[in-house]
Amino acid sequence: MADIPSYIKLADQDIYHEELSQTLQQNFGNNGVVIPSLTNAQLTVDIVSDPFGNQAPNTLANLMPNGSLWYVTDHAPPVLVAKINNVLVQLQTAAYP
Repeated sequence: MADIPSYIKLADQDIYHEELSQTLQQNFGNNGVVIPSLTNAQLTVDIVSDPFGNQAPNTLANLMPNGSLWYVTDHAPPVLVAKINNVLVQLQTAAYP
């Protein structure tokens, strides 16, 4: 859900820990969770490497597990999309409150 910085073994890890802390604070917590924003092509067409290292490169939609959630920005209007039972579904929304 967030771009967690990669751990690189260096003599001084202060920068890594600072970046990790900042990323976690900005994307997770009592203020809510930031859902990753991407385009339909980034989700269903573009080839990516398996972020877990278990499968050959494929689309993000195919690689991610059930329960994954995205904010698709190029849909009109933008929508939340989830992967449920290996199928992408658009979540229905209504004005809040």
